[in-house]
Amino acid sequence: MRKKLTGLLAAAALAMALGVLGGCGAPVEGAVSLPETGPEAPTSQEAQDGASGQEVQDDALEQAAREEAEALAAAEAAEREAEEKAVAEAAAQKEAEEKAAAEAKAAEEAAAAEAAAQQETQAQQQEEKQAGSVYAAASGKGKKYHSNPNCSSMNGTKELSKTEAEKQGYTPCKKCY
Repeated sequence: MRKKLTGLLAAAALAMALGVLGGCGAPVEGAVSLPETGPEAPTSQEAQDGASGQEVQDDALEQAAREEAEALAAAEAAEREAEEKAVAEAAAQKEAEEKAAAEAKAAEEAAAAEAAAQQETQAQQQEEKQAGSVYAAASGKGKKYHSNPNCSSMNGTKELSKTEAEKQGYTPCKKCY
């Protein structure tokens, strides 16, 4: 509908410019008018010239309508191309945002995993520190284990692991621990 209306308007404008649609007798500013010769009947040559002139005008109108249609089609193609480009850009931007969000999430998870690993390492170090060597009386009569071999004036000590000392029934010394 839009194409037809635009084509008709273009044809009407061209016809008016060429003087086809009447109003041809109106004086144009700056135009030179020919003197009227009277009501003579057109000769057959003039009739043919008028007919061929009409054909030329019709051809010009058709050419103008074709050019207008081509221009309109080119404009619509450019508009479609711009819309497709905008859709592609929006999709690319969305993909980039999703990728950035995924990278941020991965970095956050990596940081959380690193923090958990660090806590695990600290817990192991603490456990190893507590499970380190302890000292008990070499006589076997004592019931306490010590972190310092010189605690409570022990005469002779034996070194064992904390877990081994606990298995043998030793409890921690109140002075050392």
